[in-house]
Amino acid sequence: MNLFLAKKWPPFLLLGIAVILVWGHTVTFDFVWDDEFFIWNLPSVRSLKHVPEMFYRPDAQATHPNDFRVFRPIRTALYALLHFLGGKETPQPWIYHLANVLGHGGTAMMLFAALTLLLPRWRNGFTEADTRWWSFFIALAFAVHPVVSEVVCWAKSLDDILAAFFTLAALRELLLPPVNKAARWRSLLFFALAVYSKESAVPFVAVALVIFRKIHHLGWRQSISRTAWFLLVAVIYLANRHFVIGRSSQTAPISGSYGQTLIDMLPVVPKYFRLLWGVPPFFIDYSYLPGGCRFWSPEVLTGLALLIALVLAGVIAWRKSGWELAGFGLLWTGLFLLPVSNLLPMLQYMAERFLYLPLIGWLIASAAIISAFHRQSIIRMTAFVVILLWAVTAWNRSWIWRDPVTLFVRSSQEGPRTQRVEDNAVAAIIYLPQVQRFFSGNETNTVRTSANTADGRAALSTLEQAYHLFPTNHIVLSYYGTSLALAGQPGKALPFLEKAAQLQPQKLDYWLNLARAALDAGQPALAKSALERAAALAGDNPTVLQLRFKFCWQTEDYPAAREIMLRLNQIAPNAEHAYWLSEVGGKIKTADQPVTNKPSNLEN
Repeated sequence: MNLFLAKKWPPFLLLGIAVILVWGHTVTFDFVWDDEFFIWNLPSVRSLKHVPEMFYRPDAQATHPNDFRVFRPIRTALYALLHFLGGKETPQPWIYHLANVLGHGGTAMMLFAALTLLLPRWRNGFTEADTRWWSFFIALAFAVHPVVSEVVCWAKSLDDILAAFFTLAALRELLLPPVNKAARWRSLLFFALAVYSKESAVPFVAVALVIFRKIHHLGWRQSISRTAWFLLVAVIYLANRHFVIGRSSQTAPISGSYGQTLIDMLPVVPKYFRLLWGVPPFFIDYSYLPGGCRFWSPEVLTGLALLIALVLAGVIAWRKSGWELAGFGLLWTGLFLLPVSNLLPMLQYMAERFLYLPLIGWLIASAAIISAFHRQSIIRMTAFVVILLWAVTAWNRSWIWRDPVTLFVRSSQEGPRTQRVEDNAVAAIIYLPQVQRFFSGNETNTVRTSANTADGRAALSTLEQAYHLFPTNHIVLSYYGTSLALAGQPGKALPFLEKAAQLQPQKLDYWLNLARAALDAGQPALAKSALERAAALAGDNPTVLQLRFKFCWQTEDYPAAREIMLRLNQIAPNAEHAYWLSEVGGKIKTADQPVTNKPSNLEN
């Protein structure tokens, strides 16, 4: 292995193979979640001519700029380029996923290239073979680590990959001899590309100072003057970002107050610590985390204790001769977690994609520690076993991102229940082709005029499965109940439609659906109750009036039917309403005659 890694190109080849083996299949995945807002429905990515707008217009970043306060023009510009290369009218998922896979592989390779320059600076005992071996080990661990699955598998997360790639490129250039002015300017350019890809790269300013002072051993004055250029780029970017999105933070403090939000971040520390080791479980959504934690609660104290321990470990390692590399790794981890620590309020407490850049420092620190142990043959064998386990875990985890239904349904069933994930799961089911061929895709459950019996059976089968997954979701109950009623089983549909209406009593359509099914099932009392609730919500709604007329006609309450039809004809006069006014007038005159006609052209 040492002989193999000693050559120039094999490490890059091996890293590329590892990335393809673990992540290559993701090119077949679909768009999911926020891809809709950042790629699929974003007009600016449909043409390269919009690229300049991405640097000064918020609506060029996302379809809902007030909800998504982001400024990542490099990423959005690359989206436009990928759409152009896709060659179709609409964005093609495969090319965006391919960009993520290639970008992640490139980032792992850039990490290896940077580490071959970094490791010898703080590990004097490293031979060239040791340097390349441990550089490869760290890069390989990064390439297949399961916590990066969210970034690699989610097309939207190309910004994390770009920021990491350009940050590592800037690091590599800075590690070249300080007399190399061209390298210094290239580093500055890469840093600018990194921050304009995502603001998570901003802490590299502090890394630059460390490089100048601790690695190149420049004086404080010279180190600060050279770092000032990086600080200037960061300030320009942050000012540009503030100007475009209108504020520095994404939102008001998520816990209500700034101090409480920082307290609520402490329980996150143990979770990040576990995830950095690649230990499941993994979740796509951490909105289940509670806010308003008390400072003396066990969760807060545990997080605080672990945070203090990690900070002390970093300080001790930094000051202890021979352990500077571990200190640098922990410093890198902490610095790149700062942008996601709610020091500037964000929309969430944590996300696994936030660990993409910090993970690099964690792996550096881990390698620095275990490389100091004796019996390196056993250590390296163990390291490869761990990496293999990570690779298998990552490959298995990646499949959850293949399409919206898999992502949200599995997440809602396997992880902590959150309303956001359940809502997304239900929406993904409702928009499945077999459901959309029958329904029009909204909560009114409008049946398509082109739908046939086969479409109805397919929709009913899918919705029955959805009901077993989400038995208390009002949308699923409504769709499932409506499908049963349309399949000729109105009596069986009633419990589902009634439950949906009870869960959402302000939804007019739910009461109307219940009333229709009750009428078809021959349950006038339930139909009357549902129509009364519907009338209380919108008494002059034409659909409500039509169903009330149908009810009165079926129950032979002709005087009430006449009053309802008079009102309906007053709101929406037409020949059909005039006809039924005539019919009901005749029924009133001959009330003792049996009913032989029923409304056929009104909504049923």
